[in-house]
Amino acid sequence: MATLNLEQMERGKAYEFLFRFTLPRRGANQRLRIAKATLTFDLPSLGRSRETLETNIIVEYSADPQRVAERSGDVRRALGRAEVQRQVLFLQAKADALKLGTGTDRDKVIVANLLKALIAKFTEFGEQAMANQYRDMEVEFERKGVISQEMLNRSLAASSRAEEIVVAQDIDF
Repeated sequence: MATLNLEQMERGKAYEFLFRFTLPRRGANQRLRIAKATLTFDLPSLGRSRETLETNIIVEYSADPQRVAERSGDVRRALGRAEVQRQVLFLQAKADALKLGTGTDRDKVIVANLLKALIAKFTEFGEQAMANQYRDMEVEFERKGVISQEMLNRSLAASSRAEEIVVAQDIDF
């Protein structure tokens, strides 16, 4: 049995955990239960404590390459979104350091590269409005050497919509 303590989870955010297992090969179209997950939680605002939800964690075996690619794509998308969130927060920290005068020339290069990466990622996600927002930031950064707090706040808020926030955590067994 493994216990993973989750603290301070927020309403409206999606939390996903990626567990890696090495399993013996099975025949196609078979399912195998590898674990039963129990979530125990408190809802103080509703006067409820020690509530539980249980679910099985199932591995599906498939010989269909399209089905495998679809499932792998779901995992890649979730991890991609989580990585973008980390990049946006990292950008905020680097931009703050530059604004305070504690940033280095290397930080400037990192910010410029990160802006390009975020533009590419949001374009890949098909989110043109966000890509354009980061293009505007890139122009401001190239012109002034800093990014205004207003632009950072707008981008952070827009990229952190509750239904799309993913907190991914890798756990190896």
